[in-house]
Amino acid sequence: MDNVFLNAKWICAEKSVSSPIIYKRFDLPSGMLRKATLRITGVGYFDAKINGEKVTDYVLLPVASDYEPRPLSRKALYYPIEGRTGTSRIYYYEFDVSNLLTKNENVLSVQLGNGWYIAKDFGDQKKTIFQIEVHTNTGVTTFNSDGTETWTNSKILYNNIFTGEIIDLNAEVDKLFPVQIAESPDALLTKAMGTPDKIIKSVPFTLIDEINGRKIYDLGQSISGIVRVKTSAKCGE
Repeated sequence: MDNVFLNAKWICAEKSVSSPIIYKRFDLPSGMLRKATLRITGVGYFDAKINGEKVTDYVLLPVASDYEPRPLSRKALYYPIEGRTGTSRIYYYEFDVSNLLTKNENVLSVQLGNGWYIAKDFGDQKKTIFQIEVHTNTGVTTFNSDGTETWTNSKILYNNIFTGEIIDLNAEVDKLFPVQIAESPDALLTKAMGTPDKIIKSVPFTLIDEINGRKIYDLGQSISGIVRVKTSAKCGE
């Protein structure tokens, strides 16, 4: 494990939850804030915010890697071999979050999804690890993922990198639960290199058919992306 995470622990929610949101609450130390850095990763995917603001415009983090060895018992038929392909790595990221912090209580939220990690049978538990390093004129304070965090359900009831998501905007997500300490992956935590994915444009679509009340649209090209929907209806419809 990279020594920058020496005092941090991998944490998780219940395995059956499709896309949990984990919360870390912390107060700034006294003194003048000079810089605050968030080091973080998660598997499969993670999406981090501080006080409701995204820490980056990168998406689909971390980038795919040979996350950790896959036992044959956990491999799908399309990967019928066992053993390592080299050094297993999970990439982590560093973000300057100085402008996102307040003098009052701060909240880091980390939403997790399945991503390639679970789709390719590297593991079956979504989890995250992070560290917030705060520099003030009086010294350095760190806040680690340590098992004191809480988690809640999100409105994403199902997510899969191949088949999409099921989202229930009426889902109740208010109840908080204590996190669990997760097993550390058999991998080297490595600082990410290169540029991850970003949203770069909107793609127009054409309605091509409607079958049994379901509309089929065509984008005219293959993409990785998300669907933006505007609709209106009465609550419950």
